[in-house]
Amino acid sequence: MAQISPAICADIQRADALRLSGQFQQAESEYRHVLASQIDSLRWSEAGFRLAECFAARGDYQQALRGYEEVTRRFPGDKRTLEAAWHMLRLKCGPLQDRKGALEIARKLANSRPASLYTERGLYSQALIHFWDKRPEQSKEVLQAYLRTYGNGTYAAAAVQLLAKLEKGFPRELHKKGK
Repeated sequence: MAQISPAICADIQRADALRLSGQFQQAESEYRHVLASQIDSLRWSEAGFRLAECFAARGDYQQALRGYEEVTRRFPGDKRTLEAAWHMLRLKCGPLQDRKGALEIARKLANSRPASLYTERGLYSQALIHFWDKRPEQSKEVLQAYLRTYGNGTYAAAAVQLLAKLEKGFPRELHKKGK
């Protein structure tokens, strides 16, 4: 593997310090400098990911989404790819209100190999999205698959609680009240 320039490391460290102190526009400028000089490097994915974090922190969610998408597209095997996909899912479930797009990302995360925390998060997120979209049967199926695979996982207790509510007909109550 090629030696990383000390200057590039210094640029990333400087940009990180600016980002962590809330100086997002200045950090963006530093990350862009790294991106311009590291076109085919795995350092690009690190700088690209952190640049997307800057956009998200200052509320430019569409630009953040594009940044995370670029990281996943350019370096599919990089350590930041799954984390970038997770951030994309969170943006789509949250401020961008695109649950259909979020469900697609959740499925990809759930099927990613080797399995990781993001695989688990993807599967659980699928169940939540089905629940929010008032699809209780799909939510139950995914929750059951989650519990079979990750019975002691991070979201196991929440999965058991949601499954119990679904078994009792919880979403039908919401539909009857017109919510």
